[in-house]
Amino acid sequence: MPIGELAAAHGLGFAPHFMTELHVHVAAALHNTTYVEYFPFLDEFVAEPLCVQDGAVVVPDRPGHGIEFRDEVWRPTARCERSYSRQHRCGMRMSPDFGSLLRRRRATAAGRVRIQWRGGMELREIEVFLVLSEELHFGRTAERLHLSQSRVSQSIQAIEARVGGALFERTSRRVRLTALGAQLRDGLRPGFDRIQQAVSDARDVACGPDGEVRVGLLSLAAGGAMFDAVVERFEHRFPACRVEVLEAFPGKALERLRSGELDALVHWLPLQQPGLSVGPTLLDAASVLAVRVGHPLAERGWACLEDLGDNAVLDAEGVLPAETLDELMPRFTPSGRPIQRRGREGRMAEVLSLVARGQVVHPTVASVGDHYRHPAVVLVPMSDAPRRRAALVWMTERASPALRAFVAFAEQHLSAGGAQAALSAISDDPATGSPPW
Repeated sequence: MPIGELAAAHGLGFAPHFMTELHVHVAAALHNTTYVEYFPFLDEFVAEPLCVQDGAVVVPDRPGHGIEFRDEVWRPTARCERSYSRQHRCGMRMSPDFGSLLRRRRATAAGRVRIQWRGGMELREIEVFLVLSEELHFGRTAERLHLSQSRVSQSIQAIEARVGGALFERTSRRVRLTALGAQLRDGLRPGFDRIQQAVSDARDVACGPDGEVRVGLLSLAAGGAMFDAVVERFEHRFPACRVEVLEAFPGKALERLRSGELDALVHWLPLQQPGLSVGPTLLDAASVLAVRVGHPLAERGWACLEDLGDNAVLDAEGVLPAETLDELMPRFTPSGRPIQRRGREGRMAEVLSLVARGQVVHPTVASVGDHYRHPAVVLVPMSDAPRRRAALVWMTERASPALRAFVAFAEQHLSAGGAQAALSAISDDPATGSPPW
């Protein structure tokens, strides 16, 4: 083993000589083994010869070195006759049968054969192969894995020796996967990812997650009454984690989430987008209509969906997903009258300014009055509008351990006794005809 490791440290391969049965296990344990020598004429001297299939030696799983000599051809004398020549060789007396077999079999050509492992590849070798299959460049692969290029080459050579074929086509200008390499990559990737995820999950359980979680809010109202408490208690529970809360304009929020600029987003429901996971509901509150002070609906003290046919609402086409927009800002009243669109959905300060000037009315959530104020705007309840809900969403395949911990913590915290009731009770009954603040 030390000789093989020394060779590996200098970028050299390891190819042991002569009786394969004695060193095949050592050769299998070293990642830089290239070939072992196989002498067919020795097969008749042992009870269980090595198995050679398609030019590869199958590593035996018998205990010890696994060799049992055949007594009828190999009968060593009781004592070892030592010659005190310059070479100090230790000899054994052979039976006549052994000598005749040796003379008869020496004519058989000895060959070098690959090793075939019964077990699987080392995890590090799989990682080297998968990274190289992505980078298609030995230098970048070595840099990414903090290895030498020779170590990367040796790992790939070892895998190719195990599978019995070339995985990459290498030229002076480029590296590309062979068909066999692509097949191996597709087969290894899912299992490798699952192993990595399992180790990460176990580490999180043992040590707790760490890192930053960037959460975008479409508005403060969408986060609900408990959002800041959830963030504060999560950071206290997991001191190695930090939650950064960012404002996310609806028109760009999902784009920022998909690009990785945000790890999670508090978004209005319903939301059914490919690749997105929808987590715990942070807000579940009544719908209201924001109107200017003195508006007929403010004087009446309540509104319904049919009233939207007599007023204009903001145009949120392309700002919110179609399934969200259809529920929050329908195109038609219940009787089928079209609802006029005017302006563009923007940030809450812009929305309240348009409402205060009487240009639009704005369907929103009752809790908006707890976060945004305008002296010329009043909220009136909408008796037949669906409740407004907002939830935490994230990219399914890009959930970090810290994000998964945050989602689980939020879900557990919000489902605790009384928490959800507190969420839905916020501002369900805004004051009639006057601002709730």
